[in-house]
Amino acid sequence: TLVVANISARRTANQSVNSTLRRTREQVSTSLGARERTLRGSAEVFVQNPKFRARIESKSPGDALDQAQEARSLIGADWVQLTDEQGIRTAKTDDPTAPADTLSGSALIGKALEGETVVGYGNPSDTSMFQAVAVPIAGAGKVVGVLMAVRWLDSTFAAELRSSAGQTVDVVFYALDGKNQPHAVASTLGRGPEVVKLIGEIVGAKVSADSSMRLERDINNHHFVGLGFPLEASSVRDVGGVIVLRDSDQEFAELNKLAKILIGGCWWGVSMAEAKARGKVRMEGKEYLMHDGDVVEFRFNV
Repeated sequence: TLVVANISARRTANQSVNSTLRRTREQVSTSLGARERTLRGSAEVFVQNPKFRARIESKSPGDALDQAQEARSLIGADWVQLTDEQGIRTAKTDDPTAPADTLSGSALIGKALEGETVVGYGNPSDTSMFQAVAVPIAGAGKVVGVLMAVRWLDSTFAAELRSSAGQTVDVVFYALDGKNQPHAVASTLGRGPEVVKLIGEIVGAKVSADSSMRLERDINNHHFVGLGFPLEASSVRDVGGVIVLRDSDQEFAELNKLAKILIGGCWWGVSMAEAKARGKVRMEGKEYLMHDGDVVEFRFNV
């Protein structure tokens, strides 16, 4: 009976881990979607300002940078860059001295120059990844430029996701380099070799957003269970992904404690039965005189 109860309890705890992971994965996806909608909506409203459009058409570098800074503040982006109608950069808030490069070759800017608002993820380096929206700036019947607004997928955001899940899960963001090799860019578990190995297994398994597959790995002397899903660029190419992890040791802690108590109680019961069978246990009244070496179990009413 004890064995059956233990197996049943472990199955229930295992189901709880899976349920928590699936629920958290959905929450992360929802949070990313909410950030995207907020970024997109704010950017689309900002480009409707006639004064902003007029200054973009004037092609004054000073005006462009001022407008980009204002857009960043009002949109709530981490940084903003602007281009003219040919896709040539005119301003970038996180790098005011950025060169006037042609960006029309990127899927984000290129599609926006065609008059379409575009969203997607990007990884400018192996150690960073962002969520972006590119919005066309409409002039007199034509597109006169593009506003691109960006939010970083960083450790601060990962910590916010962990907090919203009640501190019961950990979150890892990773980016893929040109050789499709994964690199941790943000994590509530750090970026040690164990985390990197787990990311590699997730990428190797090609886990999709609707997959029920899970992977397990020991990280920092704890046993974690993980689920992941990819993040795509506007060109519908995977540029990275997210992994949500649950510490199964934490889930099973109370169960293991209970099992020890039950096993201990069972051992005591078996030992007492054997002692009685051998005549080593007997009942005595309150007049009994204690002897050296006696082991006593007192029974009383309360």
